[in-house]
Amino acid sequence: WLVPFFINIFMACASFSIVMPSLAPYTLEIGAPLSFLPWVVSFYSVGEMIGSIFIGYFYEFAMKKFQTPGRGPRISIILSIFLGIWGSTMYAVAGWIEDEISSRYCLLFGRIIQGVWTGGQQAVEQAYLSAAVH
Repeated sequence: WLVPFFINIFMACASFSIVMPSLAPYTLEIGAPLSFLPWVVSFYSVGEMIGSIFIGYFYEFAMKKFQTPGRGPRISIILSIFLGIWGSTMYAVAGWIEDEISSRYCLLFGRIIQGVWTGGQQAVEQAYLSAAVH
């Protein structure tokens, strides 16, 4: 199950190196004032908190439900990957929406989903590595 593990790490690093530097210009491009940027950043952090809790619980559930070694972490990581694709798509689509209010909400929604993805990814990877090393 290492392939989904490494794909998720790659996607997180690519997202961090592409999205973070583009946040301020992209926020202005969709017609939002610069004062909207703290909301965009904070929604990501809230998403990380939500993702670490809920995907962490899902990881524990999957570990108990599927007795096959590695199946619980793999399903949890794949869930995180799909959330990452969804959130990144919402982030990208926000620039194509003509209505400024709708594009702002799309950007916020995309950022919170991206936060859920990375929060869940960190929880699963750290829990798995802790169990594997222990």
